[in-house]
Amino acid sequence: LKRALDGLALKSLLHIMVMKITAAFITILIMNHYIACMWYGVALFTVENWHRSWIVRAEVEGSTFSEAYISALHWSLTQFMPATNDIAPGNPVERAFAICMVFVAMSILSSFVGSITSAVAAFRASKLQLEKDDNSLLNFFEDRKLSPTLYQDVKQVLRNTMDKSQHNKMLISDVRLIHEVPDAVKMRIHKEMYGQMLLKAWWLPADWSDQLFLSQYCLKGVTEHLAKPGTEIFRSGATCSFSLYSSGGEMSYKPYQVDSHASEVEEGTWMCEASFWTQWAHRGHLKAVTTCFYYMLDSKIFLDLAVMTGGAFYRYQQLCGTIFLGMIEQASSRGESITDIIFDDERKHTFATRVSRCMRRRGSLQM
Repeated sequence: LKRALDGLALKSLLHIMVMKITAAFITILIMNHYIACMWYGVALFTVENWHRSWIVRAEVEGSTFSEAYISALHWSLTQFMPATNDIAPGNPVERAFAICMVFVAMSILSSFVGSITSAVAAFRASKLQLEKDDNSLLNFFEDRKLSPTLYQDVKQVLRNTMDKSQHNKMLISDVRLIHEVPDAVKMRIHKEMYGQMLLKAWWLPADWSDQLFLSQYCLKGVTEHLAKPGTEIFRSGATCSFSLYSSGGEMSYKPYQVDSHASEVEEGTWMCEASFWTQWAHRGHLKAVTTCFYYMLDSKIFLDLAVMTGGAFYRYQQLCGTIFLGMIEQASSRGESITDIIFDDERKHTFATRVSRCMRRRGSLQM
């Protein structure tokens, strides 16, 4: 089991190393193609003036182009590799060209060997680090006398975490240079990335246009995440301080009730919105079935910005919280189960209707 899991963990690293070496070989081959063409061209250009050339010595003068090209390519490759050939310059121009190619080959070959050496060294270092980490994990389980089943589960989770081969979206946290730009520029980046998603939130006014709040919250309160297959995103009973928006991939949600069944979470689903208005603990278990991309919206930052904004938007959120909690209590009193996927489309419509009606009565919504 250990050897199998280690092999899977190193698979992506091995692929990267093979791709780098293959790319280096292809680059060398392409360069040798052009050098061979130039070597043959020099021979054709100088043979009439000097009456001697490598094509005369190699007895390929007057032969087919393919035969001459193969001979020229053979000569070109031997300038880069420790190999022998029976082709030599036949006049001063060809000899000058050959001398130039020696210096070119020397610089290119050193770079080629260096790239292969660094790729192999990186692979060996990664392999040694993985073996060290695995031995440390195994020693910990043996020292604490933990079960082999738990060890296998932990290894499975770690394998899914380390395997990058299924990543289909780059996260902003992966781009180091973005962290170096000023906050004003970061705010614009985050707003363009997350603004449209946030405007889809069903608890925000339909005609809401507070660009300052939107920019600040996108920068400070919204984060993006990528979950590998089998990753546990949250577990029942854990304290929740965020709302989650599913943006891609397949997730499985199982409510906390014993007799409940897991269901698929569709793209565009909101979860845990109650954390915006009350203390909330997860009511189920959310797990990634395939590679999933999702957003997390920090509840505390949202409320802090709403208080700072004040005015009609703050009063709107107060009213949302009151109506939302009232609907939750009514559903609970009727014996309905409350999960992290709190409202269906019908209840969302009811919620929006009640909030709009109350705001019209108060006459205070001017956004």
